[in-house]
Amino acid sequence: LASESVLLPGGGKLKISIQPKLKVGDRAELEIVATADTFVRVFHFSSDEYVTELFPGNSERASLRPKNKKLQVSWETTAPGGAEHILVYAAKSEIQNLAPGQKFGDFVLFKKEDVYSQRGIPKSIKVTEIVDLTGAPAQVVQARIGYFLTE
Repeated sequence: LASESVLLPGGGKLKISIQPKLKVGDRAELEIVATADTFVRVFHFSSDEYVTELFPGNSERASLRPKNKKLQVSWETTAPGGAEHILVYAAKSEIQNLAPGQKFGDFVLFKKEDVYSQRGIPKSIKVTEIVDLTGAPAQVVQARIGYFLTE
């Protein structure tokens, strides 16, 4: 498995893993684990013009992941082949996706331009602010991992 780790705001680490090479029709197996309680949203950037929210998507599962509890997300890969990426957003407060999407089972499908600007900046991701003594805005970290899909 290929893996990537990032530090979480306030302490802890988020680790994501996936197979580095897949063929169309293979089952992708993504694993996510954090060493601190954290809210997450998981997006899949396909090699075409679509973005899929893999978690929580339409699953109605809470996006809060308890520390050290592994999240496994799996899907069947589809054409076209090419470089594909997973982006995981993590924060100490709830992360919302404000883009309108199309529901497919537990996942939600979006056109890339509805979720990200042409420069790749998320425009539909919003974090609920944590009210604390410092008045600092909620921090969001992004972990990114990719794989190559062949036909």
